[in-house]
Amino acid sequence: MPDIESAVHDNAVAALESQREAYGRYLEIVNAQHKAVENGNVRLMNGLADQLDTIIVEIEENGNDLLPVYRLISEGKVDGPRVQVIRDLMTAVTADAAMAQARVRSLTHTLLKGRDDTRRELESLDRSRQIEISRSRYDTRPPNLVDARS
Repeated sequence: MPDIESAVHDNAVAALESQREAYGRYLEIVNAQHKAVENGNVRLMNGLADQLDTIIVEIEENGNDLLPVYRLISEGKVDGPRVQVIRDLMTAVTADAAMAQARVRSLTHTLLKGRDDTRRELESLDRSRQIEISRSRYDTRPPNLVDARS
């Protein structure tokens, strides 16, 4: 079975290295979002999300460029040292993607926990306010107009 052509190999390696670099930037931004959430800086977290959108487009475009090479390799049409280099890089990119996904899950968990904590706090405040209103509504004692100490 022939090895993959040198030019195809070089383009695939460049695209895969670009993928790894993009996932690295993605992970840095998600980590910065974690810190922003911890510091209560929602505005910064949202601004960082815009940067993630750009990186996602880059990752998708690189992935689309790699589809023909992936098909050649997965269908067993090529094999050899160059193909092995590409396989190794694909494995590394997959690990980078899994790491980024795990960090995003962690951020999502943190955000959901914060949302739930805030909701519980608001519900608690709302219940105590309702109790105050209902006590005042049903308090039939006349207002104390004279101070009992006089």
